[in-house]
Amino acid sequence: PRAVHQPNLRRSGGTVQLENVLTRSTGNFSTAGLLLDSLGQNNAAGYRNLRVALHHLVTAIEHENGKATAVVCQDLAAQTAKRYTADYIVLCCGSVESAKIAINSHLLDPHGKIGRGFGDHPAYFYQKKHELPTTGPLAWLGALDGHAKLLVRPKNATASSHAYHIEVLINPRYWDVRHEDRELEQEATAANGPTIVELKFIFDSELNDANRITCAGPGSKAHICIHANESRQNYKAEMVAVRNQLLQALGVPAERLTTYWENYEWSEGIKGTVHHAGGSLRCSSDHTGVVDENLKFEAYDNLYCCDVSVYPSIPAANPSLTLAGLAQRLSAHLSSRLRPF
Repeated sequence: PRAVHQPNLRRSGGTVQLENVLTRSTGNFSTAGLLLDSLGQNNAAGYRNLRVALHHLVTAIEHENGKATAVVCQDLAAQTAKRYTADYIVLCCGSVESAKIAINSHLLDPHGKIGRGFGDHPAYFYQKKHELPTTGPLAWLGALDGHAKLLVRPKNATASSHAYHIEVLINPRYWDVRHEDRELEQEATAANGPTIVELKFIFDSELNDANRITCAGPGSKAHICIHANESRQNYKAEMVAVRNQLLQALGVPAERLTTYWENYEWSEGIKGTVHHAGGSLRCSSDHTGVVDENLKFEAYDNLYCCDVSVYPSIPAANPSLTLAGLAQRLSAHLSSRLRPF
């Protein structure tokens, strides 16, 4: 329901046209639902080559002599144990669960990095109500339903300086899929006054080997030890200056803004989150990680991983599109090796 303002776009020649408006939320989806849709198709990506086993809990990967031989599962609906065999096995359970399965399976770890390095990129958040313009060319910003989402980056950014992304949200409630009644929100907005402006400064980060995922065995929860990521604290003065530049561009007078870092104005996402954490099964180009450049486990001929756990560092950008690219790349790699059906 919150996605009602997000249109479907259709390309026609060299132009992009509005096709229709969505009536359901695009903010959340079910992987199981997408796979079940594929089962309804009679093609290479459909039911001929696809089997879906719902309500299965993967507990271990069996392996012997450098090969993964089977996936061991608990069928939670039938309450039975099951084994699945395949020429190739791909772990894609997320940066916590994939590492947990690898640990519980006692996979060979020649470089001692399974479960190590897990972390998220540091992020800093500013959110405050500001009286935005209600007249002139920016009048829509101060309107009751005025909203925008911008992604910007310093134009002089390099790998070693100004390397961060900024997300600018005007009235961020428009991207909150958990609240559906728009009329009630409009009443609350009218009563509360000024517009909410939210800025997110998002940085990249190297992996920290002191961060670690451990597990006591199948059936146990993963234990996560993660340290505060203070690697970008030296950017605080710059973030204040950039924030002021952005807010003034939105029509906020300079005299209403502080010129130095005030802790009460900011939130710091430096202690690890569940948003974009990865790195627990890192890849490397020199065979010193857990998986190689083709996402194959270094110690096994037919075992792969394809989720954010393979990231060798945590990028500033959200990781989903990069992961989609890695999935397509791995798919092409495996399809060239698979025996025909």
